[in-house]
Amino acid sequence: MLVEACMLVFVAGLQLHLTSLRRTAPETLASGPEFEGNVIVHASAKIGKDCKIGPNVSIGIGCEIDNGVRIANSVLLHRVKVRCFFYGESLPKSSLFLGFGGW
Repeated sequence: MLVEACMLVFVAGLQLHLTSLRRTAPETLASGPEFEGNVIVHASAKIGKDCKIGPNVSIGIGCEIDNGVRIANSVLLHRVKVRCFFYGESLPKSSLFLGFGGW
């Protein structure tokens, strides 16, 4: 329960930070048809086709997002791999694999 509360607070803080970036440095936020609202993506992240990402999403170093994935209100830390639908107030740990099957 404490971990869930911390995740909600973290995502709420992210939302405030991204809103601030929208006003002060909008060029740092991701843009394009696959992004909704405030989203920040590290340059090393790979995003597949037909994805919908946002609002309030941070995608970290080396993350891989498969085709057709939906992500909202989430923080993906280092090297997270998402292979299926993913939605929620979430903070996956580093090097996590989300999806069906394995490598």
